[in-house]
Amino acid sequence: MRVQAVEGNRRGQRPTSLPVVEMTIGSWREMYPDANILSQQTGFSRDYGRYPYNDFRTNRDLLFPVDQLDDRPHPKERVLGVSENGVNRAYVISQLESGIQVINDDFDGVPVVIIDSSSRRFAVAFQRTLSDGTALTFMPTDEPFPSVFDDDGNTWDVFGQGVTGTRAGQQLTLPENAHIAYWFAWGAFHTASGIYQQ
Repeated sequence: MRVQAVEGNRRGQRPTSLPVVEMTIGSWREMYPDANILSQQTGFSRDYGRYPYNDFRTNRDLLFPVDQLDDRPHPKERVLGVSENGVNRAYVISQLESGIQVINDDFDGVPVVIIDSSSRRFAVAFQRTLSDGTALTFMPTDEPFPSVFDDDGNTWDVFGQGVTGTRAGQQLTLPENAHIAYWFAWGAFHTASGIYQQ
């Protein structure tokens, strides 16, 4: 959850992160209609279409207890947790807008953009300042999902890649830490985490 080594000769070091987007299969197919999906024919008799943990996603029970359970949202709410510049903030995915939403946020002087959709169940974060020092402001676009555009008219995808305009081919930088988690886990590791309010 802290995205750093906790033991061994690399203790305290952070691995290189790559942009990863968790979303519904429908959203993925809309983005990549010709993509191959892993086969469920694994040679094992398990029903991969059925969730194996019953009501775990909705009840308040935890398989492994946490020392400090922060119950501001439900423990099993999915959040995009973001850490940047000493600030921790969670974005409750179910409380975000259903269409493509763009949140131009600030983490104690570090501009960050959150791109999300509660209906598509995805949320990602990137720093808004480019390597040349330009700080961008992002807005939703009417372009086909899943693009957004900046105040210079460039279009970007949900992987932080410039798609059209003078910034085509450029890559936005990931925050220090940003990933989707259950609230109980994010809150246990980031006890002073704020929660984004619209």
